[in-house]
Amino acid sequence: MGSSILSLLGTAAFRSRGWQPCNVSSTVATILAVFALNYVILFAYFDVVYPSFISPLRHIPRPKWWRARIIYRRFTKTQGEALSDLFYDTPNNGILAVRELTTTRLLVTAPSLLADLLVHRSYDFTKAENTRNFLREIWETGSSSLRETNTSFSKALLCTDEIESAAGLHGGNPEITTDMADWANKVTLDIIGIAGLGRDFNVLQNGHDQIADDYEAIFEPSVEKILYILLAAWFSFPMVRMLPWKMNDLFRSRTTSLRATCKQLIESKMEGIRKQEQDNFDILSVLIQTDNFSVEEQSDQLLTFLAAGHDTTAPALTWSCYLLAVDQARQETLRREIQAALAGAQLGPDNADIGSILERLPFLNAVLNETLRLYPSVPVTIRVAIRDTRLGEQYIPQGTEILVSPWVINRSKHVWGASAETFKPERWIENGQSDKASSNYDFMTFLHGPRSCIGQNFAKAELRCLLAAMALRFSWTLDMDEAEVVPAGAITIKPAKGLRLRLKTVQN
Repeated sequence: MGSSILSLLGTAAFRSRGWQPCNVSSTVATILAVFALNYVILFAYFDVVYPSFISPLRHIPRPKWWRARIIYRRFTKTQGEALSDLFYDTPNNGILAVRELTTTRLLVTAPSLLADLLVHRSYDFTKAENTRNFLREIWETGSSSLRETNTSFSKALLCTDEIESAAGLHGGNPEITTDMADWANKVTLDIIGIAGLGRDFNVLQNGHDQIADDYEAIFEPSVEKILYILLAAWFSFPMVRMLPWKMNDLFRSRTTSLRATCKQLIESKMEGIRKQEQDNFDILSVLIQTDNFSVEEQSDQLLTFLAAGHDTTAPALTWSCYLLAVDQARQETLRREIQAALAGAQLGPDNADIGSILERLPFLNAVLNETLRLYPSVPVTIRVAIRDTRLGEQYIPQGTEILVSPWVINRSKHVWGASAETFKPERWIENGQSDKASSNYDFMTFLHGPRSCIGQNFAKAELRCLLAAMALRFSWTLDMDEAEVVPAGAITIKPAKGLRLRLKTVQN
């Protein structure tokens, strides 16, 4: 409409002076000039005038040179690190305005306001539409209940067997190197396959599975993938899909493959249930037996479960091994605690007490909590106000996008003190340590409220088993320069170059 008005005004101005277009080309040039001027005016209004002088959010602090800095840092650091830098650079009262291209998002930096966002007014906010449209292709929103089994510990022991066998440690070599990130991906996929589908992918021993290959192709960090995901979040996933870009072919082929595999798994499971061939206590069986979902919907739910259960736990195990590799004293403390607790225990799948024993170990739990604090698997998530609402005293108009960053909160010096970015498991042990959480909103890895992570108890139980098995079997140090261990990724955070460890077997 604005373009039409400007065009009419321009035409009227020409005619009022008795001017007539000389030829078609000059007329086209005039029309293009009017359109260009129109869009310049609109851009200036929406990009400068409205946010600076009219918007109800105009008084919220924003970083200096904010747009150039956030875009630059998105390609030199992870999103969590970039937002953390902006947070420390810009004084604020719990909310920071972050401008990205044509969108202003609000970063919540105060735990007190997270209570409003995630609990008191949780139903005023939902996931961002662009983010939801993109993740629908891979994850799809959904929920499942989890049933703990002894699968995690038996698979953890098998993982250490396979590491030892592949490394040749029992062939006379005193030590060998391996990429722990690769083993973490394998063992967590095997565990989630059994818990979620009642199917053992056996990637640990086979070394190959189509689902594992597809997820690796999608989630392994690269600059091009990060750009692809950021553009999908900034604009829209359908628009990015129209670009002549090989990443579109990769995502399309891999997500198609994942859906086809999931459909086969569902049909096979349905047939097994019909024939009553097994107990069917896994998540997929429960989902099918509710009879509330179509095969397509079950496939979406299954993709959610596999992604959330695999591509978040594997990085957590990798990061915990890294932190202990560079802290030999705490690695040994952990090992002694586990050895003492499991002395004389039967380390096998039939021992139902292993999980409960590990759950009671204070230092093991402290190490895992501290790892999840420093390296939250999903460092940033987005919510959108679906109605006019408030965060504390700040009015939030409908449509406003809110950034929730576990990375920022978990590493905030205002919350955790001077040691906020230091690996300090003792802060989680009730022995008078300082620099520990004072509220539920100081530790945001699993979020809080009605939309918190439903799989957090299962994830913690799985991680306890995996790390305990590693500490019982091996001692380890880094086999790469520590400066090379840098986080990377647009959705989940992994070491950019993997994690090469030098392993030695230990005597128990």
